[in-house]
Amino acid sequence: MMFSSDNGGTSAGGPSGAFYNNRRMNGLPDRPLAKERELTELLGGPQSEALYPTGWGQMCNTPFPTYKTYTGGGGRRVTYIVSWPTKIRDRGQIRSQFIHVTDVMPTLLDLAGLKTLDTINGVPALPLHGKSFAPVLFDAAAPSPRTEQYYECWSNRAYYRDGWLARSLQKRGMPIDMDNWTLHNLHEDFSESVDMREQYPEKLHELVEAFDQAAWLNMVYPLDNRAMLQKLSDRAPHGQPVGPRTFKPGGQTIHGGLIVPLISNRNFHIRVRFSCQAGDQGILWAIGEQIGGLVLYLEEGTLRFYYNGFGEHNTLSTVPLTAGDHEAALDYEATGQRQGRGRLLLDGRDATGWGNLSPTLMVGFHEGLDIELDRRCPVNWQLYEQHRSFRFTGTIEEVTIEPGERSAD
Repeated sequence: MMFSSDNGGTSAGGPSGAFYNNRRMNGLPDRPLAKERELTELLGGPQSEALYPTGWGQMCNTPFPTYKTYTGGGGRRVTYIVSWPTKIRDRGQIRSQFIHVTDVMPTLLDLAGLKTLDTINGVPALPLHGKSFAPVLFDAAAPSPRTEQYYECWSNRAYYRDGWLARSLQKRGMPIDMDNWTLHNLHEDFSESVDMREQYPEKLHELVEAFDQAAWLNMVYPLDNRAMLQKLSDRAPHGQPVGPRTFKPGGQTIHGGLIVPLISNRNFHIRVRFSCQAGDQGILWAIGEQIGGLVLYLEEGTLRFYYNGFGEHNTLSTVPLTAGDHEAALDYEATGQRQGRGRLLLDGRDATGWGNLSPTLMVGFHEGLDIELDRRCPVNWQLYEQHRSFRFTGTIEEVTIEPGERSAD
């Protein structure tokens, strides 16, 4: 058994934390704290996607500085636990040798007595970057399998070599400072709290040069320090238009990577062709989950639509529905400043008039498109409590998503 975490604690929750964590990823402002506190009883349950405040992130990372996505110890260093009762005798012992995540695969191959592949489908295989730390598991005095490693995340850089660390932290969305390195002797400064740059300029130069070489070799350059909203707002090249896409029922959830670009802060049109009889009900299609998303469904002889903009809930007027073949469509307009409006069309006619459906969705919700039901996490929690996945009892022909223009801003 091998257990680890992917990174240190995060600072992304802000001073007070957030019930809807992904509002910030979606480029939306924090909700008023009083409004957040109204949801306290839901924290930790299936209706929340909460994130702890920045102060708790620092507490989690103590005594190391910085957080997830940064290259201080709080972002780099994580617990790594190995259990193998029939082989490892030093149970409960601590190892302090340096290893990196890329060493895990070579170690597993080593322990299994296997060699790496020389070729893959006739093409020479690239060598693994890591080294086996198997000897460290059985001998506390075994040397570290490696002595150096580069790091980079969101233009935050670092280089470790033989107990010395150079690191450079950046302000996201600001111009990158290529020369704001600090230097730390980890043999004497476990918590990276003393900058030795002035005392050892040659050592700093050595590590910065080593990072530069590793960065070119491993395709780290060019650095990208844009804020999340800047990245999300970049338009696709004109030579690579998006959509439309048509999907059939009966399959798995269509991945969000296919769906998000079709509806992200832009005009779009979602139409579904279906047949129903008296008494039929259920979900026609659903995108997202209770953190954010939208769902179209039949209930009690009416067509209904629900929109969740990361805690901002809106509906459109219910539409009476007769038995037979129909085409229902959501017509959506992104009107700017992350605002939007929508209406339902039934068989080509406006059935509801325009209603507020804000804010526009970008990213931050996880699930893509479901057809005929809403599996896994539901978009509308109250609907889920009443009907669970609410499989449609009629027949669906297809669902088509037609993306339109992006919001002008």
